[in-house]
Amino acid sequence: MVKGLVFWLLYNLWRRRVGWIPFGAALLAIMVAAGIIVSPILLVLSLLFVIASYWAYRSGFLHFQPEQFSPEEVAPLGPEEKVFVRASGPFEVERKRGYFVDLAAVFEGFCTGEKVVMAYVPPSPFWPKGEVGMWYFFFWPEDVRKVEWGRIFFGLHSLPALRLTCQTAKGPSVLFLASGELSRLERIRQFVTAESARRQNAVSR
Repeated sequence: MVKGLVFWLLYNLWRRRVGWIPFGAALLAIMVAAGIIVSPILLVLSLLFVIASYWAYRSGFLHFQPEQFSPEEVAPLGPEEKVFVRASGPFEVERKRGYFVDLAAVFEGFCTGEKVVMAYVPPSPFWPKGEVGMWYFFFWPEDVRKVEWGRIFFGLHSLPALRLTCQTAKGPSVLFLASGELSRLERIRQFVTAESARRQNAVSR
């Protein structure tokens, strides 16, 4: 829980801005200046802040803890049926790329076999206006290399989650889908893994 809170704080410090300057950069500059003028202790704190920020960045600004769940039997997910979740990971829109954590999102599969996670960045104080709106993560079943159950910690809450490790044409990426309802995640897991296995078997023949 503490790690999730630290990651939430650092995520917001580095994503929210005054003009084009992230709050995290402004805070770091103030700490360094104060360390030079007032006390060397603040320079040590500045270094710790940099280390913590890098640690959070490498972790994707969230803590994923593997955990096994026993969801009940669920109805199969049909093509073009939507499932509402919370999503974290790399997204794109109009040739722009961005990394976001804990967004309201929708998972949907098309008849062609392609999948999409559509996430919404809401207007928020000091958040870049150019990032507000819908963002997308497209992938094919065969792109999925691994699906893992676990729990995501971000801020003061935690949710059951799926971690999808993908290898798309644009490179490796990791997508997290979370929900308080296990049945939603289980339907997505079955849908992705079953179709991925079917397509891989078809290719190997």
